[in-house]
Amino acid sequence: LEPGSLVILAGLQSADELNGQIATCLAWVSSKGRWNVRLCSSGEEKALKPENLEIKCLLRPGVPVKISGLQSAQELNGKLGTCRSWDSKKSRWLICLDVGGERLLKAENLEVALRPGLQVQLFGLHAAPELNAREALCVRWVVTKQRWLVRLEGGTEKMLRAGNLAVHQEQEPVAVCPAVRQHCKVVWQTKSDDCQTASEELLRLLREVQEGEKKG
Repeated sequence: LEPGSLVILAGLQSADELNGQIATCLAWVSSKGRWNVRLCSSGEEKALKPENLEIKCLLRPGVPVKISGLQSAQELNGKLGTCRSWDSKKSRWLICLDVGGERLLKAENLEVALRPGLQVQLFGLHAAPELNAREALCVRWVVTKQRWLVRLEGGTEKMLRAGNLAVHQEQEPVAVCPAVRQHCKVVWQTKSDDCQTASEELLRLLREVQEGEKKG
């Protein structure tokens, strides 16, 4: 967890009416071993244990975001930007807008803007905890599943919720399809004893990618 991230309250026994509510992490109080959080619905602040907080949206400096839910500046909804810094005094993120300019916005008005080719880290997976902290590339958004198809090192692909993908920092879009880089790596590692065969296989893969791009 980091200041400015969105969390969902869970597992509270003495105040179970708060379970399911969304809050913003404000600061870690080491002397109490708790996070100070602010409820998005009421603005009320609570000091809660880490085990009662489930990450909804992990925001960090450099993370690309999309703006949503603004009432007073609705023209910004849907716009893209980048988290620059967390303003602890105002409890807002300073966002550099892609269209130019900067705005201070609440965490609840931001969502991570995932895109194909973006490098992410997996977290919060309960059914497959062994994958947590593994890095992957976003391949594409699968509308029918409402999941992101991501490719881990070695070529393994998984369908995961956006909430289980964390972006480390601002990144430039990759120049080629993620599949090209990984297939090329496999070709040269497994066919190094036969350069001619490796070259032919590489050309075949590139043709397949080009055909795929033409088809969209």
